[in-house]
Amino acid sequence: LSRGLGDVYKRQRYYIPEADVRADLFAVSHSLTHCPYKGNASYRSLVGSARAAEVAWIYADPFDESRRIAGHWSFDGDGVTVEAS
Repeated sequence: LSRGLGDVYKRQRYYIPEADVRADLFAVSHSLTHCPYKGNASYRSLVGSARAAEVAWIYADPFDESRRIAGHWSFDGDGVTVEAS
């Protein structure tokens, strides 16, 4: 687990290594966003759930100052429960 950077809304984000995520439960979304601090994020949606569209994102190639979150997943905190096992 990598404690991430706060976003513009000052929420603390946590970034989870991809190896620790059940990536098989997610589908790649076509949405992309750009953060001036971290770079370009790509999104993932939970398969089979219209309510869980684009609930996760990944910075595959973040800017140098955010390199520690490269390939890690973060999740929307609204309506999503992340469990560790």
